Amino acid sequence: VSEGPCEAQNLTAADDFLQRWRIPNPSMEQRFLLCRSLALGLGKLHRAGAIYGNLSLSEFLYRLDPTPSVMFHNPLQVRLRGSLSSFSGSTHASDWEPPEALAASKSGNRVGYETVNLDTDRYKLGLAILRVLIAPAFPSGSSAERDPSLAEGLVPDDIYRLLSQCLLDNPHARPTAKDWYLVLDRYV
Repeated sequence: VSEGPCEAQNLTAADDFLQRWRIPNPSMEQRFLLCRSLALGLGKLHRAGAIYGNLSLSEFLYRLDPTPSVMFHNPLQVRLRGSLSSFSGSTHASDWEPPEALAASKSGNRVGYETVNLDTDRYKLGLAILRVLIAPAFPSGSSAERDPSLAEGLVPDDIYRLLSQCLLDNPHARPTAKDWYLVLDRYV
């Protein structure tokens, strides 16, 4: 029997759900590989001058065999840096809004809320990595978590440091996809 790619949302699903649907629950090493693959894909887009825009766990698929990797599948919000998307729709999925977008929304600044750039992509990459890596410890609630302190003690210190820098600090100081790739590469 051969299984096709899985929706990345399953990476934060409860174990009983995964067992019921016979979806393998990735090991931590496989999760590191998936996160590294996500960072690699986003990094390639950034090097090409593109912004992904609406990155979330519903925007990519994953596979565990032969090598854990991800595949982006819904690039409607991808655009060249500094340009608008050709397609309408939300620029931020619910529970994936960067802090600067939430602040803009609170103040009624629609343009500020809809802004996507390297900084917002980097935030969403860190958020995806957080949610994928803490899922085994929080199987029924990691899909909405934003607090990097939940990863403390669950992941190596350098990954925890990048999570904290990405999700708590200045938007312009967020780690790049390459930063993530290099650190995750140490654990695979």
